[in-house]
Amino acid sequence: MLGLLLGIHGLPVPNVLYDGIEETFDPIGHVYSNDHHVCVGANTGGTFADLGLALQAEHPETPFYVPAAPFAPFDCTALLGDPVATVVLP
Repeated sequence: MLGLLLGIHGLPVPNVLYDGIEETFDPIGHVYSNDHHVCVGANTGGTFADLGLALQAEHPETPFYVPAAPFAPFDCTALLGDPVATVVLP
């Protein structure tokens, strides 16, 4: 839905649109984190943006983070954690 709203307003909508909620951000140094380990490093032919939605109300001057590939610090390609259990559909 958010991508649709951006498109209606004429803004380009990236292939991967991340809300960035609960990510650590330093608005003075413009240092972005990847606390939730979102991996888009294999998205080499696409685009990515971290909207930082939770920060926009407090720091409206902060632009969306739209890095070039490989999208650091979101440039990982391996997920953390245990394997996902097999999904069985009814």
